[in-house]
Amino acid sequence: MKATYQLLWLGNAASQWRTELDEAVRLGLRNLGLDPDEAYTMIDSTGDIDWRFPIACVWAAEEGHDSSGPVPSLREAVQHGAPVFPVIQDLTRYQALMPAVLHPVNGIEWSRGAERLAGEILNSFGLARRDRSVFISYMRKHSRAVALQLLHKLTDHGYRPFLDTASIEFGDRVQESLWDSLANIDFLLFLDTPGAISSHWVEGELTRAHNLGMGTLQLQWPGWRGAPGTDLSSDFKLKDSDFEAEAPHQDDQGNPNPEGRICNEVLEEIVKTCERVRMRSIGSRRIRISGEIMRRAAREGMEAVTDHTGPVVVLRAGLKKASVLPVAGFPDSPLLFERRREFNDQGIEFAMAYDGLGIKNQRLEYLTWLNQQLTGFQSIPMMDLSTWLKAL
Repeated sequence: MKATYQLLWLGNAASQWRTELDEAVRLGLRNLGLDPDEAYTMIDSTGDIDWRFPIACVWAAEEGHDSSGPVPSLREAVQHGAPVFPVIQDLTRYQALMPAVLHPVNGIEWSRGAERLAGEILNSFGLARRDRSVFISYMRKHSRAVALQLLHKLTDHGYRPFLDTASIEFGDRVQESLWDSLANIDFLLFLDTPGAISSHWVEGELTRAHNLGMGTLQLQWPGWRGAPGTDLSSDFKLKDSDFEAEAPHQDDQGNPNPEGRICNEVLEEIVKTCERVRMRSIGSRRIRISGEIMRRAAREGMEAVTDHTGPVVVLRAGLKKASVLPVAGFPDSPLLFERRREFNDQGIEFAMAYDGLGIKNQRLEYLTWLNQQLTGFQSIPMMDLSTWLKAL
């Protein structure tokens, strides 16, 4: 069977880059619930591409190598509209080493890591969310400085992190803003300090993440066995040596030191782990919502099929056909526009189904208004999906 997702590798970089990226993409696909041996292939020539299926291109440039050979393949990929990801060791050498056709394109340094690049590629395939987001759950009196470190490090790596002290607008209702933000986050990063779970806020955030089927990365403080996590939890165990010598994780009395700071190289490892947890969380949430769509369709006497990479196709008595796309988080106008353009020509009813748990009333009102502007194309919270199916 022809692979559904294709990655074209071009350029002249070291072969280990190609191998590391291939492994990272495969891991990302597995975390999304797909078998990379069936759904993906990495190729070296446009002659091997099936243009009916998603294709992304990587151009990797390295000092001291001629890159003129694959340029025609690069131009062909660009002409077909394939997204191209230029990769280089040092961005200050970008103009000198990259083909002219890529000079207007924003590049990425290989030092950012294969996981980061793999995430961007999976996003271009439509398998991951465009907005890379994370909710940082922590106890201020235990880990304030580390939370701020992670805020800045994750932002530097292209994330939109949510941190209560930095992300809630003045005058907003705190609880309402927390739940609304968490409903649209890829995964939760829990700073698991001794006793943090006793905080009403932290416990509530972990419970809400669990109810949303969201993945959690537990950053466990040294010597702490860790709080009970969610079913989709991954652990990152910290050591004493992972903290800066002048800012240890404990004060002189052995209590958590809110000014403790993690070493930069460890922060980089945490970010790499975040990317893996993010993909697993998105995949789990999509499969969870797909399963609920199929159960509700069955209750309405409808057939339902899906491959977990796209919409659930539902049919009533083999005649009336509709597609329901599971959405991790909640839909916005750009996503609605993209999917409407994709499905408009198919002449079928289409909906995007999302959890809806914790979303602000004014956001739900906006989505309701947006639905009224569209025909044959709706965004529906799961609590209203059965009603929509009955009306087909």
